[in-house]
Amino acid sequence: MIPPQSQHPRWARRRPAITRALLLLASLLASASWGAAWLRVSQSPAASPAKERLSSRRSAFLAAAAASLAGPRGASAAFFIGPVSMKMTDVTYEEVPCNADKGEGLMGTKSVGGLVPRCVVATASLTNPTDETFKRAGVFGRVIDKMADTSVLANAMDGATDLGQFALVETIPPGTSRVQFRFVASLPKAGAKQPIPPLTFKTLKATWYPGGSRFDPIGQCDLTPTAPECDPDLQ
Repeated sequence: MIPPQSQHPRWARRRPAITRALLLLASLLASASWGAAWLRVSQSPAASPAKERLSSRRSAFLAAAAASLAGPRGASAAFFIGPVSMKMTDVTYEEVPCNADKGEGLMGTKSVGGLVPRCVVATASLTNPTDETFKRAGVFGRVIDKMADTSVLANAMDGATDLGQFALVETIPPGTSRVQFRFVASLPKAGAKQPIPPLTFKTLKATWYPGGSRFDPIGQCDLTPTAPECDPDLQ
Protein backbone atom coordinates (compact mmCIF):
# COMPACT_ATOMS: atom_id res chain seq x y z
CA MET A 1 0.00 0.00 0.00
CA ILE A 2 1.29 3.44 -0.92
CA PRO A 3 1.63 5.50 2.26
CA PRO A 4 -0.30 8.78 2.57
CA GLN A 5 1.60 11.62 0.93
CA SER A 6 2.03 13.32 4.30
CA GLN A 7 4.10 10.33 5.46
CA HIS A 8 6.21 9.75 2.33
CA PRO A 9 9.86 10.84 2.96
CA ARG A 10 10.33 12.39 -0.49
CA TRP A 11 7.01 14.21 -0.21
CA ALA A 12 7.95 15.43 3.26
CA ARG A 13 11.19 16.97 1.90
CA ARG A 14 9.33 18.76 -0.90
CA ARG A 15 6.30 19.74 1.13
CA PRO A 16 7.53 23.15 2.48
CA ALA A 17 8.46 24.40 -1.00
CA ILE A 18 5.23 23.12 -2.55
CA THR A 19 3.20 24.64 0.27
CA ARG A 20 4.84 28.05 -0.16
CA ALA A 21 4.29 27.91 -3.91
CA LEU A 22 0.63 27.01 -3.55
CA LEU A 23 0.05 29.69 -0.93
CA LEU A 24 1.70 32.30 -3.16
CA LEU A 25 -0.28 31.13 -6.19
CA ALA A 26 -3.55 31.19 -4.24
CA SER A 27 -2.78 34.66 -2.94
CA LEU A 28 -1.91 35.99 -6.40
CA LEU A 29 -4.94 34.38 -8.00
CA ALA A 30 -7.25 35.70 -5.29
CA SER A 31 -5.82 39.20 -5.72
CA ALA A 32 -6.18 38.98 -9.50
CA SER A 33 -9.75 37.73 -9.18
CA TRP A 34 -10.72 40.56 -6.87
CA GLY A 35 -8.98 43.10 -9.11
CA ALA A 36 -10.68 41.75 -12.22
CA ALA A 37 -14.04 41.73 -10.50
CA TRP A 38 -13.56 45.38 -9.39
CA LEU A 39 -12.63 46.41 -12.93
CA ARG A 40 -15.64 44.62 -14.42
CA VAL A 41 -18.00 46.25 -11.94
CA SER A 42 -16.51 49.72 -12.40
CA GLN A 43 -16.21 49.55 -16.20
CA SER A 44 -19.36 47.69 -17.27
CA PRO A 45 -23.03 48.09 -16.45
CA ALA A 46 -23.44 44.47 -15.38
CA ALA A 47 -20.68 41.97 -14.49
CA SER A 48 -21.06 38.31 -15.51
CA PRO A 49 -22.17 36.27 -12.44
CA ALA A 50 -20.95 33.01 -14.02
CA LYS A 51 -17.41 34.32 -14.52
CA GLU A 52 -17.30 35.73 -11.00
CA ARG A 53 -18.39 32.38 -9.54
CA LEU A 54 -15.73 30.56 -11.60
CA SER A 55 -12.96 32.85 -10.31
CA SER A 56 -14.22 32.53 -6.75
CA ARG A 57 -14.30 28.72 -6.92
CA ARG A 58 -10.79 28.59 -8.40
CA SER A 59 -9.41 30.78 -5.62
CA ALA A 60 -11.17 28.79 -2.92
CA PHE A 61 -9.89 25.49 -4.31
CA LEU A 62 -6.26 26.60 -4.39
CA ALA A 63 -6.51 28.14 -0.94
CA ALA A 64 -7.94 24.90 0.46
CA ALA A 65 -5.20 22.83 -1.19
CA ALA A 66 -2.50 25.05 0.25
CA ALA A 67 -4.09 24.98 3.70
CA SER A 68 -4.25 21.18 3.69
CA LEU A 69 -0.57 20.91 2.83
CA ALA A 70 0.33 23.47 5.45
CA GLY A 71 -1.67 21.64 8.15
CA PRO A 72 -0.17 20.33 11.39
CA ARG A 73 1.85 17.16 11.47
CA GLY A 74 -0.82 15.38 13.55
CA ALA A 75 -3.48 15.44 10.86
CA SER A 76 -7.12 14.62 11.35
CA ALA A 77 -8.23 11.16 10.22
CA ALA A 78 -10.41 12.94 7.66
CA PHE A 79 -7.18 14.07 5.96
CA PHE A 80 -6.62 10.46 4.84
CA ILE A 81 -8.92 9.58 1.97
CA GLY A 82 -8.23 5.84 2.09
CA PRO A 83 -7.31 3.27 4.76
CA VAL A 84 -4.56 4.02 7.27
CA SER A 85 -2.05 1.17 7.76
CA MET A 86 0.18 1.01 10.82
CA LYS A 87 3.14 -1.36 11.08
CA MET A 88 3.16 -3.47 14.24
CA THR A 89 6.46 -4.25 15.98
CA ASP A 90 7.85 -5.65 19.26
CA VAL A 91 5.18 -8.34 19.45
CA THR A 92 4.72 -10.35 22.65
CA TYR A 93 2.04 -12.97 23.21
CA GLU A 94 0.55 -15.46 25.65
CA GLU A 95 -1.93 -18.30 25.44
CA VAL A 96 -5.34 -17.76 27.02
CA PRO A 97 -8.44 -19.98 27.37
CA CYS A 98 -10.66 -19.98 24.28
CA ASN A 99 -14.17 -18.55 24.52
CA ALA A 100 -16.55 -20.91 22.71
CA ASP A 101 -19.40 -18.41 23.08
CA LYS A 102 -17.50 -16.06 20.77
CA GLY A 103 -16.86 -18.71 18.15
CA GLU A 104 -13.24 -19.33 19.11
CA GLY A 105 -12.99 -22.82 17.69
CA LEU A 106 -12.19 -24.86 14.58
CA MET A 107 -14.80 -27.64 14.78
CA GLY A 108 -16.31 -29.06 11.63
CA THR A 109 -13.79 -27.72 9.10
CA LYS A 110 -12.06 -30.09 6.70
CA SER A 111 -9.11 -27.77 6.19
CA VAL A 112 -8.05 -28.01 9.83
CA GLY A 113 -8.28 -31.76 10.33
CA GLY A 114 -5.92 -32.98 13.05
CA LEU A 115 -5.63 -29.52 14.57
CA VAL A 116 -6.99 -27.92 17.73
CA PRO A 117 -7.69 -24.26 18.50
CA ARG A 118 -5.23 -22.49 20.79
CA CYS A 119 -6.23 -18.93 21.65
CA VAL A 120 -3.61 -16.21 21.86
CA VAL A 121 -3.55 -12.61 23.09
CA ALA A 122 -0.77 -10.59 21.44
CA THR A 123 0.55 -7.13 22.30
CA ALA A 124 2.38 -4.94 19.77
CA SER A 125 3.68 -1.41 19.28
CA LEU A 126 2.37 0.83 16.52
CA THR A 127 1.97 4.51 15.65
CA ASN A 128 -1.32 6.19 14.79
CA PRO A 129 -0.25 9.17 12.61
CA THR A 130 -3.45 11.15 13.20
CA ASP A 131 -4.90 13.05 16.14
CA GLU A 132 -7.97 10.82 16.35
CA THR A 133 -8.66 7.51 18.08
CA PHE A 134 -9.26 4.61 15.69
CA LYS A 135 -11.92 2.01 16.48
CA ARG A 136 -11.93 -1.64 15.37
CA ALA A 137 -8.90 -1.71 13.10
CA GLY A 138 -8.23 -4.96 11.24
CA VAL A 139 -5.03 -6.95 11.87
CA PHE A 140 -3.25 -8.50 8.88
CA GLY A 141 -0.07 -10.51 8.51
CA ARG A 142 1.42 -13.98 8.89
CA VAL A 143 1.74 -15.99 12.10
CA ILE A 144 4.13 -18.94 11.80
CA ASP A 145 4.76 -21.93 14.06
CA LYS A 146 8.51 -21.50 14.35
CA MET A 147 9.19 -25.18 15.08
CA ALA A 148 7.03 -26.63 12.28
CA ASP A 149 7.56 -23.66 9.93
CA THR A 150 3.85 -23.61 9.06
CA SER A 151 1.08 -21.04 9.32
CA VAL A 152 -1.19 -21.24 12.37
CA LEU A 153 -3.99 -19.14 10.82
CA ALA A 154 -7.09 -21.03 9.67
CA ASN A 155 -7.75 -18.54 6.85
CA ALA A 156 -4.20 -18.89 5.48
CA MET A 157 -3.00 -22.39 6.30
CA ASP A 158 -0.38 -22.38 3.54
CA GLY A 159 1.10 -19.09 4.76
CA ALA A 160 1.27 -17.88 1.16
CA THR A 161 -0.53 -14.61 1.79
CA ASP A 162 -0.94 -11.95 4.45
CA LEU A 163 -4.04 -10.38 2.87
CA GLY A 164 -6.58 -11.98 5.20
CA GLN A 165 -7.70 -10.21 8.34
CA PHE A 166 -7.39 -12.49 11.35
CA ALA A 167 -7.99 -10.20 14.33
CA LEU A 168 -9.22 -6.79 15.48
CA VAL A 169 -7.71 -4.02 17.58
CA GLU A 170 -10.61 -2.41 19.40
CA THR A 171 -8.97 0.97 20.06
CA ILE A 172 -5.83 2.72 18.75
CA PRO A 173 -5.11 6.11 20.36
CA PRO A 174 -3.16 8.87 18.59
CA GLY A 175 0.62 8.56 18.58
CA THR A 176 2.74 5.55 19.55
CA SER A 177 1.20 2.99 21.88
CA ARG A 178 0.99 -0.68 22.80
CA VAL A 179 -2.19 -2.40 21.65
CA GLN A 180 -3.66 -5.88 22.07
CA PHE A 181 -5.47 -8.25 19.76
CA ARG A 182 -6.77 -11.79 20.12
CA PHE A 183 -6.75 -14.64 17.61
CA VAL A 184 -7.11 -18.42 17.31
CA ALA A 185 -4.04 -20.47 16.37
CA SER A 186 -4.57 -23.85 14.67
CA LEU A 187 -2.01 -26.26 16.14
CA PRO A 188 -1.51 -30.07 16.01
CA LYS A 189 -3.53 -32.19 18.42
CA ALA A 190 -0.38 -34.09 19.33
CA GLY A 191 0.92 -31.10 21.26
CA ALA A 192 -2.40 -30.02 22.77
CA LYS A 193 -1.18 -30.60 26.34
CA GLN A 194 2.15 -28.90 25.73
CA PRO A 195 2.88 -25.15 25.98
CA ILE A 196 2.13 -23.27 22.81
CA PRO A 197 5.12 -23.45 20.43
CA PRO A 198 7.16 -20.33 19.61
CA LEU A 199 5.33 -18.09 17.14
CA THR A 200 6.82 -15.73 14.56
CA PHE A 201 4.85 -12.69 13.37
CA LYS A 202 5.62 -11.44 9.86
CA THR A 203 4.44 -8.36 7.90
CA LEU A 204 2.13 -7.56 10.79
CA LYS A 205 0.04 -4.40 10.48
CA ALA A 206 -3.19 -2.85 11.70
CA THR A 207 -5.38 -1.17 9.09
CA TRP A 208 -8.12 1.31 9.93
CA TYR A 209 -10.83 2.04 7.38
CA PRO A 210 -12.77 5.33 7.28
CA GLY A 211 -16.11 4.80 8.93
CA GLY A 212 -14.85 1.62 10.59
CA SER A 213 -15.97 -0.49 7.62
CA ARG A 214 -14.20 -3.65 8.62
CA PHE A 215 -15.52 -7.17 9.00
CA ASP A 216 -15.22 -9.14 12.23
CA PRO A 217 -12.83 -12.12 12.21
CA ILE A 218 -14.22 -15.39 10.84
CA GLY A 219 -15.99 -17.35 13.55
CA GLN A 220 -17.11 -20.95 13.90
CA CYS A 221 -20.56 -20.30 12.42
CA ASP A 222 -18.98 -18.60 9.39
CA LEU A 223 -16.99 -21.75 8.71
CA THR A 224 -19.78 -24.24 9.53
CA PRO A 225 -23.13 -22.42 9.28
CA THR A 226 -25.04 -25.75 9.39
CA ALA A 227 -23.68 -26.72 12.81
CA PRO A 228 -26.42 -27.18 15.46
CA GLU A 229 -25.10 -24.35 17.62
CA CYS A 230 -25.36 -21.97 14.64
CA ASP A 231 -29.02 -22.69 13.88
CA PRO A 232 -31.23 -20.13 15.69
CA ASP A 233 -34.18 -22.59 15.62
CA LEU A 234 -32.22 -25.06 17.75
CA GLN A 235 -31.07 -22.56 20.34
